[in-house]
Amino acid sequence: MSRISLELVPDPKQIENGIHHLQSIVSGVSAINIPDLPDKFSVRSWEACALQELSGYSRIAHIRASDCDPDQPLPFANAVNKGAVTELLLVSGDPLNSLRK
Repeated sequence: MSRISLELVPDPKQIENGIHHLQSIVSGVSAINIPDLPDKFSVRSWEACALQELSGYSRIAHIRASDCDPDQPLPFANAVNKGAVTELLLVSGDPLNSLRK
C-alpha cells in the first residue's frame, strides 16, 4: 500500500493556501509533514499540526533530535497526547545546538 505525504512549512497562511491548492489539484494525499524550523518560523511544527485545515490528514511533526534537550520534558509531548500530532519523524544527524556556530 502506498501513501502520499506532502510537506508544508509551519506557517499558518502557507498551510491554508497549500491545503486549498492541494485539494484542487491532487488526490490521494493522506498525510501532511511539517518540518520544525524554529530559525525561520515562529510556529513550531507540533503547533502547526493543530491547525483546523489539517484535521482530515495524518499530521507528521518533523523534529530534529538536536533541538531536544534530553534532560527536559519534550516540548511537543502535549500536542501528541492531545492528538494534534498523529505521527512523529525524529531526525538525527544535525549538529547539536550547542555545537553550532
